[in-house]
Amino acid sequence: KRLATTPQFASLHLATNQKGWGRKKCRNSENFKELVPISECLEGQSSNTPYFILWGDSHADHLLGAVETAIGVRKYSPLPRWFPGCPALVGVVPDENGSPNKSCEQFNKEVIAEITRLNDLGEVKAVLISSRWSMYMGAPSLAGEKGFPLWKDGRRLVGEEAAAAIQSGLQSAIGSMEK
Repeated sequence: KRLATTPQFASLHLATNQKGWGRKKCRNSENFKELVPISECLEGQSSNTPYFILWGDSHADHLLGAVETAIGVRKYSPLPRWFPGCPALVGVVPDENGSPNKSCEQFNKEVIAEITRLNDLGEVKAVLISSRWSMYMGAPSLAGEKGFPLWKDGRRLVGEEAAAAIQSGLQSAIGSMEK
């Protein structure tokens, strides 16, 4: 039987196209001040803790519908934490008009603090990190979309230096959740 004709594939395909990507569920704004409250992120769903947290840029939102469908009957709730153009990194931020994106940096700090707080309460099942990693190396995409250089330690990075910064920023993000 071909994958495209299975009921499981059909439900995931439908979820991705109708529940994620552009739904704006739990979207944090470019002028970040604080995380969207958890109750707003659940959009009326009953809160079954622990949470399955999706953290990243809009590509984390892209996965939300599929994650909701995949965990459907389980006893935990998907909690999206996404910010457009903001990869889930610690100590590394994308460029914003020639400077480090301070809103992205603050957003990621708040997500780490929330994950730590919820984990201390035993309310985190898993964290899925998703971002469009290639976009943050500064090169344009095959479709011609502009890439975002990264900043680390006051230096603007592209190419191989950006790739190394992504690796260290992911390691720092994961390390901060393991504490």
